[in-house]
Amino acid sequence: MLIQSKALKKAARFTLKRIVDAKWFREQLSDATRRGVIPESIWKWVPVDITFSVLLPDGSSFFYVGSSGDHIARRLFWGGLTHFDPMWKLFYRIARQSEVILDIGANTGVYTLIACAANPKCKVIALEPVPRVFDRLQKNVAMNNLEDRVEARKEAVSNFVGSAQLAVPDEDCPVMSSLDLDDYVRMYQLKHLGLIDVPVTTIDNICDRTPTVNLVKIDVQGSEHLVIQGMQEVLTRAKPALIVDYHQSCPRGAIESVLAEFGYLYFRVQEGRLTRNSGMEDVGCYLAITADGFTRLEDRPPPTL
Repeated sequence: MLIQSKALKKAARFTLKRIVDAKWFREQLSDATRRGVIPESIWKWVPVDITFSVLLPDGSSFFYVGSSGDHIARRLFWGGLTHFDPMWKLFYRIARQSEVILDIGANTGVYTLIACAANPKCKVIALEPVPRVFDRLQKNVAMNNLEDRVEARKEAVSNFVGSAQLAVPDEDCPVMSSLDLDDYVRMYQLKHLGLIDVPVTTIDNICDRTPTVNLVKIDVQGSEHLVIQGMQEVLTRAKPALIVDYHQSCPRGAIESVLAEFGYLYFRVQEGRLTRNSGMEDVGCYLAITADGFTRLEDRPPPTL
């Protein structure tokens, strides 16, 4: 039954691809989706198998290499950055004044590309452990001629250096993978989940010769607290801004216990707005930043679309 279902999905994707490959159709459909005529429930299934340009609020842009199984390509092409992710505006805003940025759980590299386009002087260290996704990250970096500014590493990030098993959904370009195996076995039935061995590192190990780190984006599906536990030296010397996609399986209070001695403030990121919080309480996007860092952030106006 599963094989039959996969065959049907493959046939449907092939048919859609043939239709969407017509340039005039793409242009009409893109215009309709941006105006809200076609709902997301429809366009999120339409494949994008081309390289296209993504425009940022300041007029800068980057190229993105799409593929038929890439959910991120669909969101960027049909919906634009508005439909991509709730924390991109905040990331863009801080990246513009950052020298060194870490993209932890980089996936295909959208945040890395946003940072490099928004700030021509910044350098990015991007980490993505899933081999087939890492390959697409490298393609996007190469398409934008960013090899001299982006260090792409095929590693997972946690609080130890070594190796571990990573849970990966059985998809062409998975957007969620995790070292938290128990949680992923619950979320994805075993028949839809693969386990692969990956190298694991820490932020302190990555940045042992990097004196300055200004911004760290963390999207690791439940292991956020472990990533932060592995960056004690960076927290001590640099106190970077942290943008965290807080997952339901991350133990409540675990991140705050690590950051307590460093004087971080917490803000919930919702629809481009920052709301002060006592910590990271519910699933969602958060900013952890020092008082000095927040003052510098407030000196810059937010981006508009």
